[in-house]
Amino acid sequence: MKELFGSITSKLAGVFILVFIALVWYSVETTKKLNEAKQKSETLETTISDMNQKMERFEIQMDDSTRLHAATVKNLRMTADNIQAKYDELLKASSIKKKDVNSVAVIGTEARDTVYVPTLVDSFGGLQTGYKDQFIDISVNINPERLATIAYASRDSLSLIVNQKKHSILFGLIKWKSLEKTTVINHNPNATISSLQTINVIE
Repeated sequence: MKELFGSITSKLAGVFILVFIALVWYSVETTKKLNEAKQKSETLETTISDMNQKMERFEIQMDDSTRLHAATVKNLRMTADNIQAKYDELLKASSIKKKDVNSVAVIGTEARDTVYVPTLVDSFGGLQTGYKDQFIDISVNINPERLATIAYASRDSLSLIVNQKKHSILFGLIKWKSLEKTTVINHNPNATISSLQTINVIE
């Protein structure tokens, strides 16, 4: 009888241990999922509050003394569903699926300049003039009937740099990142960054 009781007791003890382990595992997994959901919620809440955040404009000076216009903005975060809702038409036209999108950058530029060039009279009595540099090529022909033909080619060059501050404590045992920003530099000295928004996709 003692042996039977001992056997039952050991089996019950084994069952209790398994149940206890299962409960601990379930508790850890539930806490983990709750923390992930909370973090995602806080991220989205921060993104919503930052949606109208203004970009910071500044200038940089190159080695050849050329001054270029640049702008920086804090990266926003959205879910893949948010990205699809915001850029659905663009994604469809590009044949890109929302699950394959890692980040989106929307950059607006504006170039302004004033140049003075000579005007020539052609053999038919029309006028010709034009201007060309590294970023723009303009040709203007005005015939004797004062009908103007304007041909132009516009080029631009942008550098996009994503930077994120890295932190560590305990001699590098604990590391984390914060304050992710994107900086755009326009290599056309006559152009400025008129708008800038960057979005990272979160799961």
